[in-house]
Amino acid sequence: MKPPEPAGVGERNHSCLPYSWDVLRYQGDGHQWYVRAEAGAMELSRILGDSVTFPLGIPAEQLITVSWTVNTTRSIVIVIAGNPPNVIVTDPSYEGRLRVPENYLLQITNLRMEDTGTYRAHITTATGTIHRPFPLRVYKQVPEPTVLCDSVTCVNETCSYNLSCTVRDGGDNVTYSWTHTAGGAVVPDESILHISLSPGTITCTAQNPASNSSTTASGKDLCAEYSRAAADEAELTGILGGSVTFPLRISAAQKFKNGAWSVNTRSLVTVTAGKPPRVLVFDPSYEGRLRFSDESYSLQITDLRMEDTGSYTVEFSTDKEQFAYKEFTLHVSKGQLPPTIACDSVACEDDACIYTLRCAVRDGRENVTYSWSNAPSSVLSTGSIVHIPQRHQAAREDFTCTARAPDGNSSRRTVSPKDFCAEQVPATTIVCDSVTCDNGTCHYTMRCVAGERGGQVAYSWTQKDSGVVVSTRATLRVSRRPFEALPAVICTARHPASNSSRMISPKDLCPDSPPDRSLASLLSYHLIILLLALGALSAGLIV
Repeated sequence: MKPPEPAGVGERNHSCLPYSWDVLRYQGDGHQWYVRAEAGAMELSRILGDSVTFPLGIPAEQLITVSWTVNTTRSIVIVIAGNPPNVIVTDPSYEGRLRVPENYLLQITNLRMEDTGTYRAHITTATGTIHRPFPLRVYKQVPEPTVLCDSVTCVNETCSYNLSCTVRDGGDNVTYSWTHTAGGAVVPDESILHISLSPGTITCTAQNPASNSSTTASGKDLCAEYSRAAADEAELTGILGGSVTFPLRISAAQKFKNGAWSVNTRSLVTVTAGKPPRVLVFDPSYEGRLRFSDESYSLQITDLRMEDTGSYTVEFSTDKEQFAYKEFTLHVSKGQLPPTIACDSVACEDDACIYTLRCAVRDGRENVTYSWSNAPSSVLSTGSIVHIPQRHQAAREDFTCTARAPDGNSSRRTVSPKDFCAEQVPATTIVCDSVTCDNGTCHYTMRCVAGERGGQVAYSWTQKDSGVVVSTRATLRVSRRPFEALPAVICTARHPASNSSRMISPKDLCPDSPPDRSLASLLSYHLIILLLALGALSAGLIV
């Protein structure tokens, strides 16, 4: 059905003809558009690579020509009435992307970011000229957002959770909204969510005027890893004469404003954001021994004394949070603490894995040297990091990190890489989801799975030989033609504090490929021809 003709079509020579009604409704291109006059023209929003249709709202039989411009002066196409209409593209950047379907509508396909602008239709009829504007803005498709647990603050058994939602390369005008099982929609248009109840299942939706994308996750799992790390950081131990840092862990999306520290209930120091920070010390025994980072505003105490042992608390605020609270317990001891060991990564290939371990002391001492060994006289590394290859069937060997301070004191810790990393880094496995073959090509779909123990997991696939990243999703699709070698690929699962990877060949993972009927038919045809030719030669029919 054609849209009704607006009043005023017959009026002549108006530079911008107002409609006698406010809105023309037009159904087309899978969308319902509303076309207004110049003063109230509605902006059309479209996604990069999508298409848009500008409806004229005038019966085709009344049209003589339609001249289209963008941003007032730039002509892009002229349409002359006919069957079919004569379309003259005047702007090369639109070549091959313009369509003029029924009723002389203009359609632009494969939209680009630079197509954003105000398009005008200069319509010539037997009774006059009409000008109609169509503002268009092209947006990028909003990618799937990433949700992270920024902080967990607990006071008197009541905890406050700060979750952040971000998108990478989502373009302009991205807004955020949240829903969670604790009670409907909260904090619309904010990338930070503050809730004082157990977060349960939460959903963050990122959207721009043309698209949206959502991520749903368990708030409990997201914050579990943060809570474990926070619990470790809340109990600090320092060495006499060394230093210690109380981490605030403020997310990058927030800006610190001010904070007040206390020790054993007495005021210690206040700090206000600035470069440098403005610091006021209340306890003379700490004068000259307190430091604040310009970036994190975490408190550092240097030249530790035995009497610094105690309970430290901080109340602080950010631009997103009016009140936050943290507690720390500090123990100061003589001598050197045993080092801590972290499993940074696990990279597995076939039946062997390489474990990367990192050794560090947490007492703030400088010039500490490290060494790794798996026997009293066998030194594997003289640095804080060691790479240990082990086969799955091998015995669980123990490896020892020794930390030596400049004063001659040393301490050590021993772990079994396989057992130790199994507790810290979830194992990564690759499964074959499907194999399909058609037209002589087989398509392998593989999926990377990391056992999650809380926190966000990001996946990436790389080719073993070239190191080129071929996918940043959990799934990978590889295509192979007959007699082509399939390159080995590596899936890496990255956790907030570690990563694990596994290498596999798609052919080894998915050995049982379904038959390709088209390829089989083609090979059968050539085989028959070959057999006939051989038979003819043997019979002496071919010289």
